[in-house]
Amino acid sequence: METGETKERGGCHGCVIRTPYATLVAVSMCWVGSGVFCGTMYRGVNLTLRLLQDVFRLDRGLQWVEPTQLTFLIVGASMGAVSLMILVTAVLATGDTRVEVYRSPSGRVGGQIATGCFIFITYVLLVAWLLIFICCVVMTTFYTLSWGVCSTDEIAWENGGIDFYPLHFMFPEGTQKVNMLVEGQAEIKMFC
Repeated sequence: METGETKERGGCHGCVIRTPYATLVAVSMCWVGSGVFCGTMYRGVNLTLRLLQDVFRLDRGLQWVEPTQLTFLIVGASMGAVSLMILVTAVLATGDTRVEVYRSPSGRVGGQIATGCFIFITYVLLVAWLLIFICCVVMTTFYTLSWGVCSTDEIAWENGGIDFYPLHFMFPEGTQKVNMLVEGQAEIKMFC
């Protein structure tokens, strides 16, 4: 039953009361985070792949990079899509909307099952994000190490060189020692 005060405020007042603001803020943060992640990861993987091919002349053993990049993009996009579905479920399960939409007992059970499914999907995506986070930590560590190598005074830009042979175990099997040596101004500039 509506009171006289509610009728005077109009129909929009009901929408404002039923809006799940916390979920709305979480969805917007998720979309921004997913967009930034997808954009930076796509660009970063492309630049790293180009660096490995141009500086170290590696063409073999890099077939896993593009499927990994595609997997990261799919997980990021699916997180954005799931957050939209969770927003719709939150709108339907909030306040008076729940009473209006889920009137029958079977409707309430359906809403509970949908909410349970979204909770399960959210946990699965959380595990996927943790795996991606571990990959990002490894890549950031290697980037920081290369940044440290490039910022030392021992590397002369004109006639210097960087020898990566002590790290030969990280290169694909069969890589020649010559390809693990970065020398000359052009190659050092590409690497750094």
